[in-house]
Amino acid sequence: MEALGEASLGEARRRPAGRARGKSRQRSTGRANGHIEKLPSGSARVKVYAGRDALTGRSLYLTETVPAGPDLDDRAEEVRAALVAAG
Repeated sequence: MEALGEASLGEARRRPAGRARGKSRQRSTGRANGHIEKLPSGSARVKVYAGRDALTGRSLYLTETVPAGPDLDDRAEEVRAALVAAG
């Protein structure tokens, strides 16, 4: 096997373009958009992250159940959007 030269090691350790030393990336919480879960009854449960409880530190969620029907997906999306705006 060929030994790696100094230049090769330097290239391997180089930071990707656009990232300055000492600066961190912005992180997304991944919870901003909420979640729609289909239930066995045919209804849907909409769940949106609403922050943390100041006293206990536990995660808080806004939830709402959308009854089954022909336009369930559309109604669940409307509820999700309303909960995200409220949260």
